[in-house]
Amino acid sequence: ILERATAERALHAALDQGGPDHPQLTVSYQPVIDLDSGRLAGFEALPRLTDSAGEPILHEVFTYVAEHTALIGPLGETVLDIALNALVDWRAEHPEHGTTTTMGVNFSARQAQQADMPALVRAALDRHGLRPSDLVLELTELVLIEAGSSTLRQLTELRASGVGIAINDFGTGHSTLSQLATLPVDAIKIDRSLAEGLPDDNTSAKIVRAVAGLAADLGLACIFAGIDRNEQLAVLPTGVLAQGAVLGCSWTTPIDD
Repeated sequence: ILERATAERALHAALDQGGPDHPQLTVSYQPVIDLDSGRLAGFEALPRLTDSAGEPILHEVFTYVAEHTALIGPLGETVLDIALNALVDWRAEHPEHGTTTTMGVNFSARQAQQADMPALVRAALDRHGLRPSDLVLELTELVLIEAGSSTLRQLTELRASGVGIAINDFGTGHSTLSQLATLPVDAIKIDRSLAEGLPDDNTSAKIVRAVAGLAADLGLACIFAGIDRNEQLAVLPTGVLAQGAVLGCSWTTPIDD
């Protein structure tokens, strides 16, 4: 209870004030690499929160607090805005990559259920002069499975406009294969817990190959998260994308930058 109360106060202060003498919200970006071509396919935006002493507050703690208070809306809109701005700045600094690199932003259950969610997303893209195809919204398996018909309609509308929709933390929820085939998604991101056993765990290696094959058969991109060692990278199957510390290209921006 104390930990969550501390996180709520820090998140309030970071969104309202920020700066060196206050809790600070930043966004870090991890690269997503196409392993077949070596191309930088995109980034995932990851919000980070520190208290007034500069000590990090666990991501799962402050996101839980935000989800269960009125803070999830301001947090989500702020992270989306700063991430899209970061993509514009990064493209300007690295024109050699063209305009195919996307930005992935996590969406919570409450954000996905907002009646004006498609309008908010489109407005954010318009503010930064970006196309719908420049953005990938990442939602957990559980959020998509439990989504009502109105939420699924909104996601289908965004996807039809060109916004990418990805299942995050795939393998930790309770979806069936028939549901996976009908959800309005373009990609599945495999939870990092599956990569932890690579390359030594033979069972993990078999599951990795099976899931990659399933995604390919369904016409979905397959992204493996948590690739932090070269040994893990070496045993991933062809045709997949990877995200993790070993791939480099990571950076962080302050929320008020």
